[in-house]
Amino acid sequence: MTEPGTPQGQLPSRHRAAIPLILIALFTIVLICLGIELYTRHSIGSQVADSISADINKNCTDNPNDEESCRNIGVPVHTAFGSKPILFGLSSKTLPQINVTIGPMPPADMRAGTLVEFDAKGINYADKNNLHFDSAHATLTIPPATLKNVINNELKKQGGLLADSATVTAVNYQPTSSSVDLIFNDGFAKFSIIPTVRDGNFSFELKDVAIAGFHNNTLVDALRAILPELSGEYVKLLPANFTAESVTIKDNSIVVELNGKDFTSQDLIHASAVDRK
Repeated sequence: MTEPGTPQGQLPSRHRAAIPLILIALFTIVLICLGIELYTRHSIGSQVADSISADINKNCTDNPNDEESCRNIGVPVHTAFGSKPILFGLSSKTLPQINVTIGPMPPADMRAGTLVEFDAKGINYADKNNLHFDSAHATLTIPPATLKNVINNELKKQGGLLADSATVTAVNYQPTSSSVDLIFNDGFAKFSIIPTVRDGNFSFELKDVAIAGFHNNTLVDALRAILPELSGEYVKLLPANFTAESVTIKDNSIVVELNGKDFTSQDLIHASAVDRK
């Protein structure tokens, strides 16, 4: 019923006076929920990042006075969530999505500069120390310098004369031809290799060979032998059940897209362990 003196269709004065209080209360509730949501994101994201970082830095933690164990400060690990709220899913111990960035790998790592990013879906949070991921799309970014390090390391493993005489001195990415030029001994030899994806596997294939003065089968055979090992140094940064979908060459990076299913944060920890030079 309208109060005496209140125009027809208008709320009574006491009701109008309550509207600002209701709006303030609703605004306060929204702020509280937002604050809890942000805190929850930070807390869970930090736990995931810390669990991965802790294992990567385990050598230094166990041997704090060992210069060799502590010569790198660890691999940076960052996490982020999408726009969908995660707060209301915690009661069921599930998260809709999380982004994890591992890297760039530090200078002490043979794959220095390599970056791993993945967007995971369907996270089971029942075990806070070992999250389970239903699926994830990952991106592996490989800069030229790290490819040079890995190839030279593989040549050393081959042993023999090449271990001391053959060195990759430059790596040039060629987006136009989708190939990679490997320059040996400041121009003595140039090899072109192609990153490919076949049947879910990321690999490199030999394309062209140019050697000054003569054709050195020893060097060619050595490179053919180590090509299967190159991609493995990068793919092992992710759990074993990830499969490659595509590869693209840019001016300063090789970008590999991969998909994975049914893995845990412990799998990420073991996959991301630092591989020192």
